[in-house]
Amino acid sequence: MTSILVIMPMPAHVREDLLGRLQAAFPAVAFQMVDGPNATAPFIANTDVLIAYHLPDEVIAAGRNVRWIQSIGTGVDGFVTRPSLRPDVLLTRMHGIQAEPGAEAALGAMFALARQLPAMLRNQARRFWDRDTRASARLLGTQTVTTVGVGAIAEALARKCACLGMTVEGVSDSRPTVPGFSSIRPRTAIVEAAARADFLVVLSPLTPATHHLIDAAVFHAMKSTAYLINIARGGIVDEAALITALHEGHIAGAALDVFDKEPLSPDNELWSLPNVIITPHAAGMHTAYVADLMPTLEHNIRCFLSGDQGKMHHIVRVPRRLSS
Repeated sequence: MTSILVIMPMPAHVREDLLGRLQAAFPAVAFQMVDGPNATAPFIANTDVLIAYHLPDEVIAAGRNVRWIQSIGTGVDGFVTRPSLRPDVLLTRMHGIQAEPGAEAALGAMFALARQLPAMLRNQARRFWDRDTRASARLLGTQTVTTVGVGAIAEALARKCACLGMTVEGVSDSRPTVPGFSSIRPRTAIVEAAARADFLVVLSPLTPATHHLIDAAVFHAMKSTAYLINIARGGIVDEAALITALHEGHIAGAALDVFDKEPLSPDNELWSLPNVIITPHAAGMHTAYVADLMPTLEHNIRCFLSGDQGKMHHIVRVPRRLSS
């Protein structure tokens, strides 16, 4: 019997929903569900398939019989960077299911920053009536949003921004033209692109080429009235340079959903900065997320069980072993 271990650090009702759907669809498969990598020890040695967001190397190393890993997120940096990922292990990912929630999260951050909600919420907590804050609100229709990366989330975001009359520009080495974007610059022109942005939205995968792509030079080039929004991966932004830029007023603020190290340490300075919105890597999540996962999971599990691995959706072919 095929053994599939699902590692899902989500509330119990979400895990139970996914497990119930999987067991109903595949009654002949032995499913185990745990809430995080630390709970895998009783099962990992006898597991054939792993379904997870990302995993520490020791879990991958312990999965000596694993033949396939299915990421339940779009990014696979939490797998391909692990030294113990064997060349014979098939890797697949999700694609497209985070486009709408990710775009809404980015747009929500723009509204919050443009309408000065962080300051207003602090005033609410203090029971302080400060009408001066309202004078700093901006209309999004006058603004330029620049996405670093022009994948599915960026395309969904561009469509929403167009409804507001915003100008949308992009940074990408792989897609020189995309509907909804007025211009797309190569990654080597990131400083020039950032200088034009009112909102710089990070939507790129984390790779060696994008690690710390958003650095001090980018922050110095940005308008002092501009905002950074990161819902991609923390490692794309040089966190120390960001903190300096926020302190020195090189940018007006930031909305951050991802960080170099997660969960964000309680003593990280970002928590205390008044011009920063922090969310807990939640941009892609929503109440129908499990239902959105199921079509890809069902298709890929059926292909795996029937030996038709070549027909599986969203196979990760390159880069497979960044450390090798």
